[in-house]
Amino acid sequence: MARLLAVFATFSLVALAVLYYAGVDTIKTLSPQGCRMSWMWPSYILQSHFDHSWTPLARRYSLWLYREGNLENNELHGAPVLFIPGNAGSSHQVRSIASSAANQYFSAPYEVSPEFANKGYKGLDFFAVEFNEDLSAFHGPTIDSETAYAARAIDYILSLYPPDTSILVMGHSMGGVVATALLPNQNISAIITMSTPHSLPPVRFDRRIDHIYADNLKDLASDPTPILSLCGGATDLMIPSESCILPSFSENGTNPVYRRTVFTSALEGCWTGVGHLAMVWCHQVRWRIARAALEIAVSSSPQTRALVLDKWLRDGHTLPLGHLPSDVLQLHTSEYDVVPSSKHLLVRDPVGTRSYLLQLPVSVDGSLAAKFVLYASQGSIPPVAPRKPLPFRVSVYTCPETDAAACSPLAPTTLKLIPSPILGSPFPVPDEGTDESEGVVLYEADIAIPSPSRVAVKIDGGDGRGWVFGGFVTDRPVVADSGLAGRWGTRYATAAACWAVGIVAIMLWDLWGVVERGALIPDVKTSLEFFVRKRMPWLMIGSYCVSLLPLRVGVWLGNGGSPVFATLAVILFPITFGLVCVLWWILRILMWPFKLVMKRFGSRKEDITPRRPLTTITSMGLIFLVIFILVPWQVAFLGCWLIHFFTCATSLVDLARFEQQHPTGPETIPLVPVSPRPGSQSETGRTPSPHSALIQVVNAHLHILLFMTWLLPLAAPVLAVWVRTLATAGLTTPFDGDHNFVYVAPFLALVEALSGNDAERFVTALFTKKERLSPRWGIAALAASAFLVGPRTTYLVFETASAAMGWMVLGRIGPLYWGGRPAVRRG
Repeated sequence: MARLLAVFATFSLVALAVLYYAGVDTIKTLSPQGCRMSWMWPSYILQSHFDHSWTPLARRYSLWLYREGNLENNELHGAPVLFIPGNAGSSHQVRSIASSAANQYFSAPYEVSPEFANKGYKGLDFFAVEFNEDLSAFHGPTIDSETAYAARAIDYILSLYPPDTSILVMGHSMGGVVATALLPNQNISAIITMSTPHSLPPVRFDRRIDHIYADNLKDLASDPTPILSLCGGATDLMIPSESCILPSFSENGTNPVYRRTVFTSALEGCWTGVGHLAMVWCHQVRWRIARAALEIAVSSSPQTRALVLDKWLRDGHTLPLGHLPSDVLQLHTSEYDVVPSSKHLLVRDPVGTRSYLLQLPVSVDGSLAAKFVLYASQGSIPPVAPRKPLPFRVSVYTCPETDAAACSPLAPTTLKLIPSPILGSPFPVPDEGTDESEGVVLYEADIAIPSPSRVAVKIDGGDGRGWVFGGFVTDRPVVADSGLAGRWGTRYATAAACWAVGIVAIMLWDLWGVVERGALIPDVKTSLEFFVRKRMPWLMIGSYCVSLLPLRVGVWLGNGGSPVFATLAVILFPITFGLVCVLWWILRILMWPFKLVMKRFGSRKEDITPRRPLTTITSMGLIFLVIFILVPWQVAFLGCWLIHFFTCATSLVDLARFEQQHPTGPETIPLVPVSPRPGSQSETGRTPSPHSALIQVVNAHLHILLFMTWLLPLAAPVLAVWVRTLATAGLTTPFDGDHNFVYVAPFLALVEALSGNDAERFVTALFTKKERLSPRWGIAALAASAFLVGPRTTYLVFETASAAMGWMVLGRIGPLYWGGRPAVRRG
């Protein structure tokens, strides 16, 4: 069976490698990135007056004003913009967008560009908050702190401007969550978020994150502030694409609030997937954000600001304002050419003004409508055009069959800018992408047939460059199959960690069950073998069946019963079990140097002093007080793990020394019920041997170590947040949240009980059934929680684990502290 465990471990490592390379390959095949690098001349001015008199968080965070060094002075000269960085982000990330805004607005130092001069436009003053690279994605209270600081930063910034000044807010990644949490705020003109997980948090390690997202959802549903979300698509390997999509709502059920989601692969003039970090510096994105910000600064209402966002950050899903020509076309025989219905219109290098009349096709398949499609390369079909279009313009009309002298404009169903890739070349071009002046305008319109009219295309202003191509086409959808494995690794990493806890919980369920019925405590290897033989086949079959159920998104893997993804759980199970095997071997390897050191320098000394319950409880009370006041409970859990790791290494040394001093044959401890019961006498009056008793203590220690090790990743992210906060801000401000010592109390009591030289009696008590309802049912609840809701609400897994251990400790170890009847000592 050891070979079978090795097979699962190997399979798991190979699968992880395949998923990793599949994810990396996504940006090369499915959604390559074609971003041009942005350049700037940055300078940053600390807003020292925004101090503790404004907010106590000024000792932890700071506020900066960006200035383009070769164009702007240090004085405020325009409209304010606030940039909010995301998880582990920096205030310096504002430089790319701010630099583009300055270079668009100024043509020379302190000289306004002719495009904006004398037209009521203002320059932009870009402020950015510095959160010292806080890990906000892992910790809800940190998001609360950042939101509180950003809210006061807005108050301070607006105090520098005339009354009734509004501020545009931009947020990258989790900074967009903070920006949304600032609502409602009548001083915020609009919000632009970049690569922000709006609908689902990246991870859920505490309840506060869920509350923040729930509050944001309410604000998104009711607040009139226009919000646009820019998403990088599959190229963004840090967040799932669907989590970046803003929900769509209606205000009071009638008036729609502006909530727009635009993917950069469809963003007009960009047409490339954009990585998570590249979103703030990708040139094709940043200049459009900057231009939209310049126009929002002079817009006076939410409606006009929404129009600005749709103008500069559009993906063609909505028609631009003013899409119809206002004139009526008067055609004369000498001014137009007739294109037969069997041919397409093709005009190369148009010169001057010319019109073309197209006959409608004859329906051959009984269809009642024809689709007219027209392409204009680098020209314009007003109001859509590339950034720097050629002079020619195209207009489309319908003309009566009997009279071509009175043609009326034809309303399009689609009018957008699309890319023009070079045949045989990669698209987008790596590290280059598309230029602002490139692009083809696509026009589509539906016409009823048979119809007593024709379609007229007018081209005017041609200078001998560009081309126009169009005609009637059959409306058939094009479906491309891109495959399914590229992003599994990033989407289900948390699920694998939670399912590993569930697997270990099932192992503990089996362990407690057979030991309570009279078996000896087996080693971890035996438990792993029992799981793979007896549990794995049924769990894989059950996981497939559960995946077919129409469960809600927050349950299981969130696939809603889709048969396409049903096999995902079947694949995830062996991968996760292989990881459990790998981690177990890693733990044994890590304990090896400790064993060598303790063998050479001696292990713990015998302590025959009896435990004093009052002393133990007083010590734990002091620890709980420190957690409640100063450190998060995750720090205490890490301390528990370290202590128990040392206990396990020491127990292995004690076992090795005992075996050296009392050589015996190998002793097999199966995972099946046997007699006599642990801690009880046999029919002959003998008790289990000291060697057997010591082996069982070691085995109990190692099972609990494996269990706590898989709980450690669920606590480690918040621990990293605390360490990061301590390193950047010290103890100047309290660390909000995570001071509930109840979560870690069962593990403190368990580790303390098992770390002494009388651990045997506590192990005996832990596995001796005294109640009608065994606490092992808490372990069953933990397994169910880990599999069903753990991947979506990770914090519930640790809470359930704490409750299960609390039940076990209070029911079986607690009585030994409080003077209850001690368990029978083995050996």
